[in-house]
Amino acid sequence: MGGEEAAPKPASSAAAGEASADMMAKCCTACKEGLAKDRTGAAPNTIPCADFTAQLTPWCLEHFNAHPTMASRVQVRVQ
Repeated sequence: MGGEEAAPKPASSAAAGEASADMMAKCCTACKEGLAKDRTGAAPNTIPCADFTAQLTPWCLEHFNAHPTMASRVQVRVQ
C-alpha cells in the first residue's frame, strides 16, 4: 500500500570489468611478491601463482584456483 522502493541496480558490465581488472592487478602483485620470495630455484613458468599461499589473500587464492596462472604470466599494472 505504501510506495514501492526501487531495487538496487546491478553493477554494469563495465564496472564489473573494472573491478575484475583491479582484483587481477592486486592478485598479480601478490603473486610477484611470492615469486620474489621463492627459494626453490624453479623457473617462473613452472610455478602456479596459487602455490604462493603465504602471500595471497583468500580472494586471490580463489582467483588463481579458478584461473590457473603461472608466475611468469602475471601482469602488474603501473599506475
